[in-house]
Amino acid sequence: GINAEYGVISKSLKALTHLNLSGCLKVNGNCLANIGQCCCHLISFILDCIPNLTDECMSKLAVTCQRLKILSLVQAVKISDRGLKYISSMLQNLEKFYFEGNRFVTDAGIADIMSLKDLKHVHVVDCLRVYDTALKPCTLTRTLTVVNLTDCVRLTDVGIKYILESPAAKYIQELSLTNCIRVGDKSIQKIVSSCTSLAYLSMAYCENVTDVGIAMLATHPTLTMLDISGCSITDYGAGYLGQSHRLHYLSMAECNLMTDIGIERMASLENLRYLDISYCTNVSDYGMKMLIYENKCLTHLNVGGCKLITNATLTSIASVCVYLIKLNVSEIKNITDKGIRNLRVGCRSLKYLNVSYCPKLNYGCVSKLIQRGCSVVHTMNVG
Repeated sequence: GINAEYGVISKSLKALTHLNLSGCLKVNGNCLANIGQCCCHLISFILDCIPNLTDECMSKLAVTCQRLKILSLVQAVKISDRGLKYISSMLQNLEKFYFEGNRFVTDAGIADIMSLKDLKHVHVVDCLRVYDTALKPCTLTRTLTVVNLTDCVRLTDVGIKYILESPAAKYIQELSLTNCIRVGDKSIQKIVSSCTSLAYLSMAYCENVTDVGIAMLATHPTLTMLDISGCSITDYGAGYLGQSHRLHYLSMAECNLMTDIGIERMASLENLRYLDISYCTNVSDYGMKMLIYENKCLTHLNVGGCKLITNATLTSIASVCVYLIKLNVSEIKNITDKGIRNLRVGCRSLKYLNVSYCPKLNYGCVSKLIQRGCSVVHTMNVG
């Protein structure tokens, strides 16, 4: 095996192509150098949650692991632009790069990574010193297919434009801009016109996304998965979404401007399988009934925190949602044992149920679901 502290490697591991040392806190530069020298066929190296990794460690890694195609450095909090410069200059074959939770790296370091000619997947998450200029090298890239910039809160529409106007834009299949709070409808306009292969888009908690942007998204020809949780979407925006017949995954948690009218307008999404409208506090049994009876093939539904919902919604679910696998009705005070009994009878495929903080439920009722093999999350007194 591998001694993470000293980098001692047995002969049997010298043909390794994939190595995960996540959480091995004693990994240091010498260890990485020894691994690189011995594992000459290594193409995937996962080094997540090792906070003591430094720029010097990256230097030794880059010199000895030049065949790497996949590198993950989640929570590598001490690495700076210099460390990323070593990676970009020596690991020219890198195709997938994961980097998260860093406070030292700036535009210069990320720009170096974005300049890699074969880069296909890039995850730069929660890097607070990254601004728009970090993405400028993307104007020349031709290979990107997955881009995740979650929690890079200083990015704006200007920076995202560099990606969306690149030759790679038409090949991008997944784009996550979650909590990029300065990004809005202008980027959506470019996404619709440029990202013609896009299947997954997250703009959750992008405060500048409005009904105008959603109206444009509704016309996208390939989009099947969409997360717009926490955006300023009203019933009008929900109505536009009702025209997106390709959608099978939709998350609209905390869209508190939406009411039953918007939910009813989305009922025409006949391919919908996953729906999250948790904490949409203006949605009631009426809207849910309209949606559920038109979307009988739902497999995942989250209405947790929708305080106006009662047993009536559970009765509707039990009546038609025979394929339902996961259901979250947590933090709804009006749900009682009667609703759970209806679920038990109607939803025979149910494997997961969250009824946390539902004060009117008794453990004896949900225990029968547990006996049937359903995993139940609850806060009830078992005794």
